[in-house]
This record gives sequence, structure tokens and C-alpha cells, in this order.
Amino acid sequence: MVETYRMKALDLKIRLQICISSLLVIFGNWKLSLYMFSLVFWMMTVFHFEVQAFGTVQLFGQNTEHEKITRIALRCRDDNPASCFQKRTLDSLAGSDGTFGAVGAPDPGPTLFRFFAHCSGGDFLSGVNYPRSAEKAREALEICRRYMTIQLELAMRSAASLLNEEGVIEASQTASILPCGYAEGVDKRGKCKVLKHFGSVLHASQDFYAHSNWVDEADPSKPIGRDNPPGLEQRGRAPWLDLRVTEPDFPEGLISGCGGIDAITDGEGGCTSKTGRLRIQHNALNKDNGKISLDNGYSIGAGSTPRGEVNQNFLHAVEAAIDDTVDKWKMLREMLVQRYGAEQGTRMICVLTTDRPEKDCQ
Repeated sequence: MVETYRMKALDLKIRLQICISSLLVIFGNWKLSLYMFSLVFWMMTVFHFEVQAFGTVQLFGQNTEHEKITRIALRCRDDNPASCFQKRTLDSLAGSDGTFGAVGAPDPGPTLFRFFAHCSGGDFLSGVNYPRSAEKAREALEICRRYMTIQLELAMRSAASLLNEEGVIEASQTASILPCGYAEGVDKRGKCKVLKHFGSVLHASQDFYAHSNWVDEADPSKPIGRDNPPGLEQRGRAPWLDLRVTEPDFPEGLISGCGGIDAITDGEGGCTSKTGRLRIQHNALNKDNGKISLDNGYSIGAGSTPRGEVNQNFLHAVEAAIDDTVDKWKMLREMLVQRYGAEQGTRMICVLTTDRPEKDCQ
């Protein structure tokens, strides 16, 4: 019962934070990307913000890691012909040719600096006089997970508009001709809304593996501490991130680095104040960047961040993110069938994955 009330409180908190973030988008949406990149440079210079995540662009040391992870997990192969995403739809979801796609949309949007969209802010170190509590660190990660469940529910609700009352595909909702736009509140078509919310789920879950210590090994050549926090050395996706489970057990020792604009206003000194500098910084844990090739299937190379270079931490983070992305898509399919029935749920899945659903999904 206590845990249920705790999650309801987190639900209210994250919904308020999402609303506040959305209100920050005061420019016209077509201007958003231009202003956001200028804002990134200014805030990083003035406030020393650390906003790295698995990459969505070919800039700042990023290598479009989000796009590549999503493509590896969801592109069509011989062993998944019924559940894969066709080319144009996968381009829209994963991003392509300089576009962010649904998975990359949280980065140029109002959640860029918000910890819950990237599973940051869960920093704690036991055995020392740390400037925040383990409970606050856990709460930050639980808020990230709750954000995913909210986005998943929004995707589920948006799927209802893909079919009419007779279960026939609504051609106006399929985005077969004009591509989806993922700027905040712009594209109201059903398929675009489902992909946008599902993309937010994937972005956060993929960042979980880049930003937390789930797959990590600490640098064995250095003492454990703020600059070299302990790792959990797990492999594959985290059972705690299975959104089918309503109240999962929190993994003991799970943390992520301090980060996000929220750190300035969380009452704990932020990440760059005199007190905040005593916290585990984002760069101490992030495995955001490295080489991923889609040639000949795919290959994962070395990480290019200090934590990513240790014991193939980048490789393990990418492998876990791919595994989790596959499972998140499987979960969404299961939930669509469960909520809307086998016939309509299967047709919705077809609409979401095919480029010409009016022709291929009747």
C-alpha cells in the first residue's frame, strides 16, 4: 500500500514536470531546433550543463547512437518479417538523413534538459558523507521509469484513432504520404502520435543503459569514489525496466549521474555548485558515445567516453539497449492486442509498421 501511494505521488510529480517542460516551448515549432542548439551551447558555457546521451546527431562526439540502436533492434530481417518496421516508417521512428525521428525527438524538444527523459539524476555513493540521500537518488530513477509508463499509455490511447468504429483503417491517420513531424504538439495524426510517444519510451530506456551503472564495471586501476563509482556489471536488459510489471523490485546499488536543469532547483545544490561538485557527475558514468556500424549486419566498436572505454562498458550498454528496445516493441504489441482485441490490435500493429497500410493491412 505504501509503495502504491509512493508511485501515485511520482505520477503526479512527473505529469507536472512534463507540463512545465512543454510550456517552455514558447517559440514556433519550426524555429525550435535552431534555437535549441544555440541554447545548448550557451547553457553548457554558462552553467556547465552536461547534456550528453546516446547520440541523435553527428555532432559533439555523437554518432547517432539512438538511431542505430533502434534500427538494429527493429529493422526487417529474415527472422522477424511479421513484426519489423518497413523502411520509411523505420526512418520516421529511428531518424534518418539529419532528422531526429521519434526516438531522437526528446533531445531538441522541451525535455532536453529534464532528468526524467534521460534517466539522469539518480546519483548516490554509499560509505561517504554524500550530499543527498539514497532515497532521492532512487526517486529520480523511479520518475524516469514512471515517465516511460506514461508515454506508453499515451501511445496506447493514440492507437485508437488508427481505426474507425467498424475496425477499418482511417486513411487520414496513417501518414502514408506526408512524413510525421515530432515537434511538440504539431502532428495530430494517429500513427505519428503513437510513434512519438513510443519513441520517448525508447529514448529514455536506451539512455538508462548509457547513464546508469547497470552494465558497468568501475575502472579497476582507480579507487572507488565520486569519479569512479561502482558498477553492477549486469548483462542484457534490466528486469526493473519491464513496464509490464507495476511494482518491480528496485535493483540494489543502481545509480546514474547528476544531470539536468532540475539539479539547479532540486534543493540539493545542483551539479555544479560548491556542494554539487561533490556529487557523481554525468561524465563519471556516461557511456553515450562510440562506434556502431550497420554494415554487414552490425558491429559495436569501442566507446569514446572514459567510462565507456572501461571493460567494454559501451559495448555492454549498447547490447542491453538493443535487447530492451526489442522487448519494448514486443510489449507494445502485446498490450495493443490485449486492449483492442486480436483482430483490431493486429491491424493496428500493421499500420504502425508498414509504409502503405491502406494497401497492406486490410
